[in-house]
Amino acid sequence: HSHPFKLSSPADGLCTRSDLFITSKLWNTYHAPEHVPLALDRTLSDLSLDYVDEYLIHFPISMEFVPFESKYPPEWTNASGKMVVVANDMGKTWEAMEALVGTGKTRTIGICNFSTQLIRQLL
Repeated sequence: HSHPFKLSSPADGLCTRSDLFITSKLWNTYHAPEHVPLALDRTLSDLSLDYVDEYLIHFPISMEFVPFESKYPPEWTNASGKMVVVANDMGKTWEAMEALVGTGKTRTIGICNFSTQLIRQLL
C-alpha cells in the first residue's frame, strides 16, 4: 500500500520536518494494547516519518482486529466485509498509547469523539 503523502527532502527547500505538526489516529481495529505500537509503526512507515507530533485514539469503539496483510487500511469492516464491534478495556488502550510517548515515535497523545462520561472513565 502506498500512501499519497510524502515529505519533501530538505534539499527540495519546501519545508523541513520541524516546520510541520503532524497528527495521526489509531484506528478502531488496533485498540488491543499489543496492536497499538504496530499501528503507529505502520503509520510512520506509510508517511516515511520517524515520529508524529500527536497520535490520537480515533473513536471509542473497538472493532475486530484486521491484520495488515488481510486488509489495509481496514476501514469499517473486517476481511470478510463485516463490521464487528468487540469488547475492549479502553484504559488498557490508553496505557499502550502512554507507552508510545516514551519511544519517541509520538510526542503527544490524545482522544477524539469521546463523550465527557467516557473521558472520566478513561482518567
